[in-house]
Amino acid sequence: IFGTAAANASKICTAESHGNASAVSGTDRLGDAARTPYSFGLFQINITAHRINGLDCPSAFSKKSCTLSSCGPGTGVRVTNVALYNRCAAAAKSLQGNIEVAHRIYRDANSSWSPWGTARGCGLADNGAGKTVAFGTIGL
Repeated sequence: IFGTAAANASKICTAESHGNASAVSGTDRLGDAARTPYSFGLFQINITAHRINGLDCPSAFSKKSCTLSSCGPGTGVRVTNVALYNRCAAAAKSLQGNIEVAHRIYRDANSSWSPWGTARGCGLADNGAGKTVAFGTIGL
C-alpha cells in the first residue's frame, strides 16, 4: 500500500511497535485512574483522532484528538463509550485496519512521516515542503 515509501513505512512501524500488531502504547495514555491507552497496533494509531474501519473512534472519548499533554493526568479526559472504545482498539490492532489508517495519515500529511513522533529517530525528516526525506540510516 505504501509503494515506493514501503521501506520508510517499515522503519516507522518497527520504531512504533517493533512489528507487533497487538502492541498497546506505553506512553499514549489518558490521565484517568486506569491510565487507559489510546494508541494501538503496528503504526500506533491514535484512536482519539482517527476513524478506523468506519468506526467513529474519537466519539468514544470526552475529548477528541489527544496528545500526551492534552489528555494526560489532570485533564479529566476519559472514555465515554466503552463498547466503541473496545471495538476501535480491536480495529486498530488488526493488520488491515491499522495499515489503511497509517497510509491515510501519511497521504493526508502530503506523503510525510511527520505525524509520527518516531520519524526523526528513524532517519526521516520533513523537508519543509511537506515531503519527508531520508537522512542517514538506522539499524533495525
